[in-house]
Amino acid sequence: MDQYLRPKVLGKVDVSPHLQKLIQKAQQRLLLISPYFDVDDARVFARAIVGAANRHVDVTLVVRRPDKTTKFKKATLKQLIELGGLGVKLRCVQDLHAKLYVSEQTAIVTSLNLLDSSISNNIELGMEVEVQSQEGQALLQFYRDDIEPELWQLKVTEDEAEAEPLPAGRTPVKKSPASVAFSAKRATVSTSGFCIRCHGSIPLNPEKPYCRTDYERWAEYENPNYKDKYCHRCGEEHPATLRKPLCSDCYELSET
Repeated sequence: MDQYLRPKVLGKVDVSPHLQKLIQKAQQRLLLISPYFDVDDARVFARAIVGAANRHVDVTLVVRRPDKTTKFKKATLKQLIELGGLGVKLRCVQDLHAKLYVSEQTAIVTSLNLLDSSISNNIELGMEVEVQSQEGQALLQFYRDDIEPELWQLKVTEDEAEAEPLPAGRTPVKKSPASVAFSAKRATVSTSGFCIRCHGSIPLNPEKPYCRTDYERWAEYENPNYKDKYCHRCGEEHPATLRKPLCSDCYELSET
């Protein structure tokens, strides 16, 4: 532990600027676990997250799974759609209450949500540690043990957000009858799709089936027949290509 900085307690005036700095300095990865998300007024945080995505940082945002009592405002849905379009992985967890923010360098465990009221008004407390310290590794272990197995895909449209099981063999918690009934109320046509390489949430456009980061990687070779992993529309595992980004079922649906 001597080679690492000691854990630093962050008081009410320290949490927000230290979290902003964590996001702005991230170069490789960024994990943002915040049950409630809405930074429309706190635009400095919105810009910081967008900036990280534009730097090709691997960003994952984990929020509380939406239900009848937990819904996003229209402005927040637009924020999430924008972030998904930049390659941010949008995830959710049922009954989430933990708040944890991690880059490749530092981690902050705190009471603060990525929420305008928390950032601007509330008295919050936090602790900052180096990721490679014993405490930082314990926080990452908490994520692997308690959060990661419960992750759902957060699928966002301009009208609502809902949870869907992640592909690639994850076994999420079983849906309750109430949550199934809530999801069944959806009657709008989805405007959100999936990056065919990373499965991140992006606008539904078969002519642009990659997030920005993965498109730039694809553009290094520009092979329109290169097989990736997911259907652009439904997100199911499928050998999708730039030329044919939809599975057969979704292709037929798009033709109707």
